[in-house]
Amino acid sequence: MSWVLAIAAIGVFLIAPLVGIIEARRHRTGPTDVGFWVFARAVAGTTHVRWRRRAGRRESPVVRFDLPGSEGRARVDRDGDAWRIALRARLLRPVGFAARVCSPPAEPMRWRTPGLAVLKTGIEQVSVEANRAEAVAALLEDAAILQAIEMLKAALPAFEMTINHGVVTLSTTVQAAAPGEALAAEGDALVDALRVLLTALGDQVGTRADADASDGGCAACAGPLGQDPQICRGCGTPLHRGCRATLAGCISGDCAEAVDALPGKGQEAARAA
Repeated sequence: MSWVLAIAAIGVFLIAPLVGIIEARRHRTGPTDVGFWVFARAVAGTTHVRWRRRAGRRESPVVRFDLPGSEGRARVDRDGDAWRIALRARLLRPVGFAARVCSPPAEPMRWRTPGLAVLKTGIEQVSVEANRAEAVAALLEDAAILQAIEMLKAALPAFEMTINHGVVTLSTTVQAAAPGEALAAEGDALVDALRVLLTALGDQVGTRADADASDGGCAACAGPLGQDPQICRGCGTPLHRGCRATLAGCISGDCAEAVDALPGKGQEAARAA
């Protein structure tokens, strides 16, 4: 009987680590993964093939590529037979609001960004949320913005676009056990749409005198911070906790706490802290 108890006790201690190792391997993307390189080549990107660890797991290297007046950064993470592509670009000037556009329509994410509310539009098979309804409604009347959304709808089965004051993120999930042309095509569609969006947003901001009127607020949504902002431990930028959760880290591309951070002194400083 004692040996049964001993085996049970050993199992209790071993099961959790084994599950963690299996899950980590399922989510690992490395230089030997075809999908990562297919995407990187498709967007004519350069890469920083250096592993980062967060929450006990390795993360995808960052793919860098050129955009109008900006630099794009992307990650490609594998989850079993699915590949999640997430592109991010920083605007030269902030837009003064936060918004989320999803196709097919997604459940509201109200609890993340304060003031984020559903915005009704005439765009088919798309859900929109915003913390400044008038500004985002005006944005969605721009022909180039609508063109980018239609491009994404035509090329992808699903996508999510978020605009966080000074950052634009596009993401999708590709179901591909053997990634190849499908992954490259969907990556291309995201990059093409991101280029159109950046140009259009730059034109829009150029006509908005109040785009920078929210200085001192949340760096991710331009809204008032309130009495309990989350201060980034990497760079000291104050954000709403929900906005930081939406971004999966800091909004600053130069901060080690950003999901698309590049290797550098910022990361070394964060690790030392």
